[in-house]
Amino acid sequence: MTGSRREIALRTTSELAVAEEWALVLSSDGLSPQIWPAREGFVVGVPPAQEERAADLLAMHERDNRAPPSETGAPDARIDPTPWLTGVAAGFALLVFHAAVRAAGSRGGWIEWGRVDAERIPAGEIWRAVTALTLHTDIPHVLGNAVFLALLLGALAHAQGSGLAFLLAVISGAIGNLLNALARGALYSSVGASTAIFGIVGALCVLAVKRRRTVKGARGAWIPAGAGLALLAMLGVGRGSDLGAHLLGLFSGGAIEILIPGEERPRGGRALQWALGIAAIALVALSWAAALRLGQAAAGS
Repeated sequence: MTGSRREIALRTTSELAVAEEWALVLSSDGLSPQIWPAREGFVVGVPPAQEERAADLLAMHERDNRAPPSETGAPDARIDPTPWLTGVAAGFALLVFHAAVRAAGSRGGWIEWGRVDAERIPAGEIWRAVTALTLHTDIPHVLGNAVFLALLLGALAHAQGSGLAFLLAVISGAIGNLLNALARGALYSSVGASTAIFGIVGALCVLAVKRRRTVKGARGAWIPAGAGLALLAMLGVGRGSDLGAHLLGLFSGGAIEILIPGEERPRGGRALQWALGIAAIALVALSWAAALRLGQAAAGS
């Protein structure tokens, strides 16, 4: 970018990377930032008509990232310095688990024991709403879900911390599966992580609405929600897709996000994020423990 003295100067920093980050924040919201050199370093400015809106955006960006490195000289204090690894790890875990289930073959009935079953869930096997999230019918099914999980869970982890993002994905997926099973009735069954993936989409949509209302007021706050429904139409509808599970997952994730105050990362630091992440893993592990115990008991009887 080249600078122009017709712009209103907003911020000055000694680091070009920081100036470029500020400019990217403004550009992503449709503004026209410029960067130009100055005695103190680099100046970021916008046309006069965009000054108030740009100042609000940068202020919100500071709140999201706590302490900007240009002003404190210290590294950016983030709850999770590697949020994208959370999504990658979760996607990889889906692939590994699918390989393990396939390797079990006839030696185990994992699909039978863990799938959503509309007759057995109301009878008390509620853990199936969780275990079904980890099961897939074939390699294309698990590959697609692993990729989307890596991207979308990473985005939510970046916004609110890895532990909270992972727990929200598991809970919203389980709620979506449970409600869908109750609504569909007997003979309905399903497997797959897509219900949890759409739970993440719902949470991201609500989070975007919160941020848009903070910066711009109520006008246009519906746009992120509309984008989420458009994504549902593109990815959640089609041959073999379970629209009911996807839609209920979307609504469940959005409802949970509404209960989380504000749009910033939750306070509590790494300890809280680790606790939430461990809770999510424990929920999946305990659900599978219940499924395997009952399934093996039935197979041995």
